[in-house]
Amino acid sequence: MRMPILLALLAAACARELRSTNPELWLELETEHFTLRTDLPEEDARRAISDLELIRNALLAAGWHGETASPAHIGVVAVASERELHEVLVDKVDGMASSDRFGQRMIFVSGGGNLLDSEEVKHEVTHALLSEYPVGWRRNRLSDGNPGYRPAQRSGRARQQHQAAALLVG
Repeated sequence: MRMPILLALLAAACARELRSTNPELWLELETEHFTLRTDLPEEDARRAISDLELIRNALLAAGWHGETASPAHIGVVAVASERELHEVLVDKVDGMASSDRFGQRMIFVSGGGNLLDSEEVKHEVTHALLSEYPVGWRRNRLSDGNPGYRPAQRSGRARQQHQAAALLVG
């Protein structure tokens, strides 16, 4: 008797549609500095875009030394869960910053949970803000930290991130 119930519950759990596969569940919100494309529920999406502005302002207040703040407008794709994130990115990569085909800065992260508590979101927003620096300077000093950059090349992590970026931006 328990086995049929267990199988029915397992089948129901596996049949759950991922939010990312239903285009009707996606929405786009925009602020002065961000365009958020997400499959989060609308209330969560509004909180997420507000949190992104807070993160940007905190990062600029804490470490921006230029005469003017970065004018960067950042596109953000925030999927509703880690599971959806790893449909696109390899398991060891929890976010990505890149540019689309038109040169607009963008990040791809999980929007699940509180973005203000997400080190990965802060990390990727930092990459997007600092992407206006020359490529060689960024590569050696900002790509996941200089200590992390060379080992990442040897381990193939940089290659995996590049492949994920190619999938995301076409």
